[in-house]
Order: sequence, then structure tokens, then C-alpha cells
Amino acid sequence: MAADLETSPLSVPEQLIHVSEKPHTVKHWVSAIASKSPAGLVEDLLISRGVVHRDEVKVLVYFTSVRYPESNPIPERQIRSRVESVLAAAEPDERTAVLISLAQAGGLLSRLVDEVPKDRVKEISEGDTTSAAVKAADT
Repeated sequence: MAADLETSPLSVPEQLIHVSEKPHTVKHWVSAIASKSPAGLVEDLLISRGVVHRDEVKVLVYFTSVRYPESNPIPERQIRSRVESVLAAAEPDERTAVLISLAQAGGLLSRLVDEVPKDRVKEISEGDTTSAAVKAADT
């Protein structure tokens, strides 16, 4: 199931509809999807796929702290492995190239891998598909 999450050609809302346990009306889905932020949609998808679970804890009686602890470590391991192999010289697929470029642009790549080969990251980031996607996300 973890591989489906990464390789699915469906958008996040389409994936949520696909994994729904019971059928809903179009009105329900339009309302549910329109009222969610992109982060909320991804949160729902990761929960429905069993990657994380929602954990609410009361803090000082009045405040609620929400955390999303990992339920299944396999998807993260697969992503880290793919990123590390691409950085080590493997040919990147489009998703991995964009992930590496966005993680580098956001200063997060060093959290994904121990050593960041700057020349390799630059080579990946300057690819046609990657640079267009990162520029679109960066603006």
C-alpha cells in the first residue's frame, strides 16, 4: 500500500475518495475537499493509509496538542532510500528529483540524508522538469 501512495497518478483528493471505506455523494466530497487546506488533505490521506495516526493530548486543561506519530515506517524508509540512491548517482524519476529540489530549496535535505553532495543536488535541481516545478512552488 505504501508504494501506491507514492506512485499513484491520482491527486491527493482523488486518493482520499479512492480509499474511502464507504460511498459518499458528490456534494459530500466537494464540501470535504473544498473545506480542507492542502496540508489537511495530505494529513487525511496519510492517516487513511496508515502511515501516521492522530494523537490529541490536553495541555493545561484548555489547550489541545495534536501530534501525528508514525504508524508505519516503511514509506519513509522507501523515500529516504530512493533519495540516497539518486544522490549517489542513480537516475532520478520525476517525483524524486522534485522532492530533492524542494527539500534543498527549503533547507530540509540535510534532515533527509547524512551527506548532501551539492554538485549532484545542483545537477538534479537544474533539470527541466525539476526547475519548472520548484520555480512554480517557490513563487
